[in-house]
Amino acid sequence: MKVKSSLLLLLCVAAVAGCHFTPSPWDGQWTLHEPKSHFTAPTLSIALSPDGVYHVDDGAIDYLFRCDGNPYPTTNGTGGFISCTENDPKILVLKRNTNGPDSTNSRWELSDDGKTLTSIDRLIQIGGSTKDKQLVYARESGTSGFSGRWKATRPFDFRSKTVVLILNYNAFHFEDQEWGQFSDSRLDEPPTPIRGANQPFGFSRSVKTLGPRQLQTEDTCAGRVIRRTTWKVSDDGKTLYEESWVPKNSAQKDLLVYERY
Repeated sequence: MKVKSSLLLLLCVAAVAGCHFTPSPWDGQWTLHEPKSHFTAPTLSIALSPDGVYHVDDGAIDYLFRCDGNPYPTTNGTGGFISCTENDPKILVLKRNTNGPDSTNSRWELSDDGKTLTSIDRLIQIGGSTKDKQLVYARESGTSGFSGRWKATRPFDFRSKTVVLILNYNAFHFEDQEWGQFSDSRLDEPPTPIRGANQPFGFSRSVKTLGPRQLQTEDTCAGRVIRRTTWKVSDDGKTLYEESWVPKNSAQKDLLVYERY
């Protein structure tokens, strides 16, 4: 299992080097405790112009494309592309290239009454297998078709149930297994790319120290800050707090609480 392998490798490297390695309070696998957490439901805005151009805004990035099977850029020249095929008026098939070896595929399905949008994302797992992740949105605006503003019905489906953190020699490792995302950033240094089989191009992360048990990360997309997060480990080392917000609405903060098992 990758979680155990990551930690074991870290310990072995320290032993070989002859170091007396002491795990930091951050190190290990953390499991989300939903009842103690609050996460604002993500939204998705879709507009279709009269000449057939879709404009999609997911809060982090916005992009334009036609549903003609051709690739269209998504992240301001950083390498991301999307293509779309329309199977029927209520189904769109999307293909995105990522910074992994393969592209990811999504299927948007509109309910018969037009009130629900279901996104089925085929996520690439470690080892190359795939797993479908289903995300459901309810219509907030718009009257027909895919156009309108959509709000997630199950917000926690957008977050991983477990994360792995390792802090060693000023290097902060973050690993999200469910979404196949990981980053390795050095404290108080320039941002480094966020990687992974399902991770779109153009995303980076930086980390700075706020205290012995407190850090802040800043995520950017194509050079634009999209989210800031404060991480804090409790004094007993059993609880991890993740408080995050988007710069344009810093008053509205999400709080995710993780526990060590």
